[in-house]
Amino acid sequence: MTRFILLTFGFLGWAWYEMSGGSAYEAGTSAKAVSVAEAMQLPEVARAETGAADLTSVSLARATTAEIPAPKLDLTLAAAAAETPAKIEPAPTVTVAAVNVRSDAAPAAPELEILPDMRQVTGSRVNMRNGPGTEYSVVSQLLRGDRVEVLSDPGLGWVKLKVAETGRVGWMSDDFLRIVLN
Repeated sequence: MTRFILLTFGFLGWAWYEMSGGSAYEAGTSAKAVSVAEAMQLPEVARAETGAADLTSVSLARATTAEIPAPKLDLTLAAAAAETPAKIEPAPTVTVAAVNVRSDAAPAAPELEILPDMRQVTGSRVNMRNGPGTEYSVVSQLLRGDRVEVLSDPGLGWVKLKVAETGRVGWMSDDFLRIVLN
């Protein structure tokens, strides 16, 4: 690890040396100071002398940044004219009558039965508590394979359940439960 660190610092030092001029570096030379106008390479413009009465004397002048016009943008703004809608006539009301149509050819659908949410304990010995959290007291302990019915699942990692064998109600972490398919 120390070799890697030393190698890294060596590489960074070499890179600094090369980027700062390397062996071609000469002390005392620096970059030429350039004004903003020179950097922008402003064009020379002709200006009429305002003091002259005839406005025929023209002299060349260097433009300053304050005199450069801002670039014009070619924009077209469109706005939709607000139109008042024509008077809308209410549609005539339609009365729909429900007719009980039952054919003798097709049997009636049986009522759907809502099945309870049955789950099975997956932990070897899991605490069932008085409330949704470890700060609540232990009511009972359930073993692997015990079947329970989930009464409510607020989605916070704890479910309220009822033990199928004893009917005892309590709370358990949903990490130790799996859905029973049959």
